[in-house]
Amino acid sequence: QDNKVAFAPLTNLGGNVTVVDSLFNGNSAESGAIAVWMEGYLSLITSCFEGNQGSSFGGSIFVQANSVVGENLFNYGQDNVAGVGDCTEVSLEGGDCDLFESETCVSALIP
Repeated sequence: QDNKVAFAPLTNLGGNVTVVDSLFNGNSAESGAIAVWMEGYLSLITSCFEGNQGSSFGGSIFVQANSVVGENLFNYGQDNVAGVGDCTEVSLEGGDCDLFESETCVSALIP
């Protein structure tokens, strides 16, 4: 929460990362809250992204072309800002945008 870093608070460089029931709030970086590079794999479930800012890529998550988001389930985003383009959720290199499917932040209800 409230990290100001160069690349992304969570940066996956070719690994296999699973994020469940997490809140990313108020982060500011080149790639927003999460960056997936170098054939990395991301599984993202019931997590919330609020008030994150990407200066060069998407506001919440940036995924390099040779990397994969295997699961994007029940995630929520609000008030995220993309520095380039208009994708504030899952920004895929090349211009595509995957959207979050939840209308509320489920993780905020978890103690």
